[in-house]
Amino acid sequence: DSSYYTNTTFDSLPGDLATTNLFTPRPSDSVMVGTTKQGPQLRIRLADTLASTIVSLTTELASSDNWKAYFKGLYIKVDAATGTNTGSILYLSPTSAYTKMTLYYHADMVAKSYDFTLSNAARVNHQVHNYTGSPVEAQLNNTASNDTLRTYIQSMAGLKAHIFFPYFEDIFSSGKILINKAELEITVPSGTETLFSTPTSLLLAARDSTGGLTFVADYLDQLISFGGTYNSTERTYKFNIGRHLQRILDGNLDNYGFSLNIIGS
Repeated sequence: DSSYYTNTTFDSLPGDLATTNLFTPRPSDSVMVGTTKQGPQLRIRLADTLASTIVSLTTELASSDNWKAYFKGLYIKVDAATGTNTGSILYLSPTSAYTKMTLYYHADMVAKSYDFTLSNAARVNHQVHNYTGSPVEAQLNNTASNDTLRTYIQSMAGLKAHIFFPYFEDIFSSGKILINKAELEITVPSGTETLFSTPTSLLLAARDSTGGLTFVADYLDQLISFGGTYNSTERTYKFNIGRHLQRILDGNLDNYGFSLNIIGS
């Protein structure tokens, strides 16, 4: 019943329900569940103590509301990757019919199971990044002395770039100006795709007085292409922002700059 963001943290009970020291994702493989072949999925055997606890409940299982009030959810955490070129970034679908917690038990010596569906449950990802010793750390601390022409963006609650034209209105203060076209071009330096590939598209958003993000006026214009798709030949992303800048010059919008983000970040 609430909105959750990637900087949200939750308390968890002490002790693990399951641990594994090695997990190699194979997203193209299918998996046998009993005698049925299903799509790729991560299946985790939980501790028997959890099953015993659930089976012993009474009023907590009397209704869905009682259950949700008692069982707050599951917390799945990965350890930080160690070594060079280790670890992975994997997407698991929370809306899949396979997303569930299954309780296996016996009743009158008959094996049974019950699915607690999670496909419609609230879910949130929480990421923490460590930029210690990197060029990013110097920029975040405003101590970058020789890297002022380069900026960094990263998905998964990582980095976004604040782009601001501080003297834009002053340049055109001599009279009324009609902007025919204005284009923002972002260039990717060569040799930067050593570990991660270049994003296929970026999103440029406008900032407001609180630092929040809103759509650029040109984004909502169906008559032009707003842009943002990567041109691998030119190594650039281009955005049309003429309408937005025109509204700033006309006094219909305040100039708080823009935010450059990876799509879906």
